[in-house]
Parts: sequence; C-alpha cells; structure tokens
Amino acid sequence: MLSENGRPLSRFLAWWLGELRACLPGAISGGLFGAAERLEVALDAGEARFVLRRNGDARELGRVALDAKPGAKPGKAAAKAANRLLRRNRAASGHVTLRLPASQVLRPNVELPIAAAENLREVLAFEMDRHTPFSSDEVLFDFRVAGSDAELQRLNVEVLVARKRDVEAALALAGTMGLSPECVTGPELAAPGAETFNLLPEAERPHPSRLVPRLVAVAAVVTLGLAGVTLGLWFERQQATLERLEARVAELRATTGETGRLEEKVAHLLAISGYLVEQKRSRPQMVEILDEVTRRLPDQHWLISYSFRNGTVRLAGYSDDPSSVLRLLEQSGLFSEARFAAPVTMDPRIGKERFNLIATVAREEDAQ
Repeated sequence: MLSENGRPLSRFLAWWLGELRACLPGAISGGLFGAAERLEVALDAGEARFVLRRNGDARELGRVALDAKPGAKPGKAAAKAANRLLRRNRAASGHVTLRLPASQVLRPNVELPIAAAENLREVLAFEMDRHTPFSSDEVLFDFRVAGSDAELQRLNVEVLVARKRDVEAALALAGTMGLSPECVTGPELAAPGAETFNLLPEAERPHPSRLVPRLVAVAAVVTLGLAGVTLGLWFERQQATLERLEARVAELRATTGETGRLEEKVAHLLAISGYLVEQKRSRPQMVEILDEVTRRLPDQHWLISYSFRNGTVRLAGYSDDPSSVLRLLEQSGLFSEARFAAPVTMDPRIGKERFNLIATVAREEDAQ
C-alpha cells in the first residue's frame, strides 16, 4: 500500500477527507478544512467590487456604490446593498480579502545586502523614509524576497506599502458591511505574487484555532489505526494461508523426492539389465563356441584342453596334421586370427603331434 512513493495512501487520504467534508454542513466543513471559497472586496472609484473565488475560478458578484464624498463613511444604503448582494449569491463572508485602490498603495523594489535577511522587517522599517514619502510609523507594509544575487551579495525585495489611516478607513468600511477581512492587500495584478502580501499587522491577523487541526489529526490517526488493524488481520490471514501452503509443498516435495529416488533406482537397474543383455547378445556363449569347434574338427583331431576368456579361445590337443586344424577354424565365421600359441611337438608315446593354438572369437554382429 505504500509502494510508488506512498501515492495509494495519499489518494486514500484525499478520498477520505473529501467524503468526510461532503457529509458535513458548510459552516462546519469550512471550519474544519478551510474555506473552499474566498470573497474579495476591491475598493476603487467610489464603489466596492465583490468577487468570489472558488477552486481557482473567479466570479464577479456585483458592485456596490459608496458615498461619493472622499473619506465619508458609507451610509446604510450601501451596507444593505452589500448584504443583499452576498445573500443573493449565497456567498460566505468568513474568509475575506480587502483590496485597496492603486492610488493608496506603493510597490517599491528595494535592494539590500544579503546579511539583512535575518532582520528584514526591521531593516525595511528603518529604510522606509528613503523609499517612500512616509516614515515607518505612518505606514503598514509587507514584503517578499523576489530574488538574490549570490555573487553581488544582494537581495531584491518587493514591498507593498499603504498609509495606516487608509488601511484603517478600508477596514471600517468593510465593518459597516458586516465583513471582517483576514487580508488587506493591493489591487489585483496580472503578475503573480501580489496575493502573498497582507498589510494587517501580525497581531491583528486571524489565527486558526488549534482545536480543529487537532480533531482532524485525531480522526486521521484513528482512521489510520483502524486501517492498520485491518491490514494486520489481513496479513495474519495471509500468513496462515501461506504457512498451510508451505506445509503442503513440503509434503509434496517429500513425496516427489521419494518418487525421484525410486525412478533413479529403476533407471539404474534398467541400465544394468540392458548392459547385461547387450553383453550376452554381443558375445557368443560357451556352448556355441564348443559346438562350433567339435563340428569343425574331425574325429582324428583330439582336444585335451579348452578355454575361453576375454574373447579368445585356447585349444590344446593332438593331431596328425595340426595345420589343418588352423585351416578348419579359419573357415568358421565364429573364429578369426587363428594361430599357434606354441611350437608343435611330436609325442612319441601316441605317435601324434601336440599343438597349442589360439583364435579370436568374433562378435555376433561381425559373424553375421
């Protein structure tokens, strides 16, 4: 749930807060989450222009004429007109920005050393009479750092300045219309940044109650706790399922291992059996060799010994013509390379020659 840099959690919190806000009345919702709309009252040329800003969109509600006499307080007619305008448009008056006319504000750009950044407001107050026709005790001002030059060690500071009496008169005018501005600034500019100025002294600016953020934080913590418990239970169930699957896999592996060992044993026995069959098939049997020898040799040739080992047969006996024994064996397809293993000798007792010969027994496929 926290993968991809926490985006799923952010989307969940945004959805939850949106649903909670939709379920609450407008006044409570505005108090808890901040106003979704802001009312701007721009003063200029004997009239007050009302603009409602909601979710980045601006809609002009209308204009209310003020007393034509400069510095005069608006009459009851102007106050009633403003109230009717707000009721007709169902515009909340809880978050109000009051804009002074351009003739009542100054916007100097001041260059200061970077070292002044730590006490910028005090430095600007000290320099006020150098950049405006007024002293610091005659004006209210706000500022923002527009840029800096590290090489030259300089700061570029934008300042919005208005006389205190003009700001107080504008606040009194708003009060007669039942408005309590949170911000007093200059006229709207095409360039961004004007909205960051607020000429109200810090002590007079409204500060949100800490109770509401704490309640929201508690609600968020409770929700996250419940989500954590739910996830914990889900992970516990998944862990139990995983343990059961692992146990089953272990059983299957044991069965598979036994089966594999049996298969290996069977394969080994088959290999041995095949080898023996192949050896038996490729090598002539002792009976076959003896049968071939007895059929090839006539009765006048005597054999007194016979052996077969490593594909070689050894014959010993007596004959009147031992060379004919070689020829008879060579004529057989079962023997090859027949030769005398020892010199032929005469046995005077029986009057025959004793011979010892060997011959290679051919493989079965060679004999075919």
